[in-house]
Amino acid sequence: MNDDSLFGKNEDDILKVSEKELKRAFVSARLKKLCECQTRTIYYDLKNRILECAECGAILDPFDVVVSIADGESRYINNIKFLKQEKEELEKWMLNNRMGATLRKIASNLRQGSIPVCPHCKEPFELDQITEWISKEYAICLSQLKMLNGPRCSCELKGQNQA
Repeated sequence: MNDDSLFGKNEDDILKVSEKELKRAFVSARLKKLCECQTRTIYYDLKNRILECAECGAILDPFDVVVSIADGESRYINNIKFLKQEKEELEKWMLNNRMGATLRKIASNLRQGSIPVCPHCKEPFELDQITEWISKEYAICLSQLKMLNGPRCSCELKGQNQA
């Protein structure tokens, strides 16, 4: 006796069901989620109001999908906050490193017996002659204004009076 006679059907009459379709039917019947896919692509059926995993074919609970999307978005937001904080710390470190390099260069020159000179008139001066400090932004604005209106420092005025 062959198998066809047992069931009374031909091979053409047998419905072939794929493993994916079988899982989908099983999930639909029990309304449980079998999907364990790590990266999930979701198909949605507006007519039947069903969400389905494109990878394994499992029917998904809409609330679980919304929660997983919200968790993913929260992770992105937290990552962005962390990266912004890292950027700020790196910028502070770079500023301190740049200032430290400048101070090391000044200290090295002083140890070698060198003293600074005015960038405009090239006259030497001692560091203790520096009596005032201004902000870098103000200095930039001031130098731009003086470029438009005349000499950039008092030592240039001396040079103009002598000429």
